[in-house]
Amino acid sequence: MTRAGRIAATGVLAALYCVVSLISVPFPAMPLTFQCFAIALGAYSFGAPSATAAVAVYIGLGLLGLPVFSGIQGGAGVLMGPTGGYIAGFVLLSVISGFGVEKSKVSGVCLGFAGLAACYVAGVAWFAFVSGVGVWEAFCVSALPYLPKDAVMTVLAYFLSLRLRAALKRQEKQK
Repeated sequence: MTRAGRIAATGVLAALYCVVSLISVPFPAMPLTFQCFAIALGAYSFGAPSATAAVAVYIGLGLLGLPVFSGIQGGAGVLMGPTGGYIAGFVLLSVISGFGVEKSKVSGVCLGFAGLAACYVAGVAWFAFVSGVGVWEAFCVSALPYLPKDAVMTVLAYFLSLRLRAALKRQEKQK
């Protein structure tokens, strides 16, 4: 992919992350979102550099106060709140999952799970710190209810990225 293509992919991914964060279902501890799916899809499809830059743009926009975080929220207060560790963990998810590009299916999916685990570790640790609860309670409240959905979505993101990358390669050959 050309430099211009990578820049465009970063912009499109950042916009995707902003839009996907607006789709949330209220849940007891935190809203149920599809952000991990979108970030894994971006990382698998375009690699770690573009996906991670897009996550940085997404977080930066939120820090500036734009309402791009789930629940149509923005500002540093969101990162300092109970979900802040998960938002920061998106960087780890994009970096690690991005290494799954051009790997075997098993390796790619495993890297996605590793990225998801890193995101969850950051999220659970921060949730425990901010909420003043133990790590086990934080895991049971802020991670366990969402883990099955995110695991399935990570696998789905990998297989969708295979189709997306194939379509992008066909388009490049036609030029």
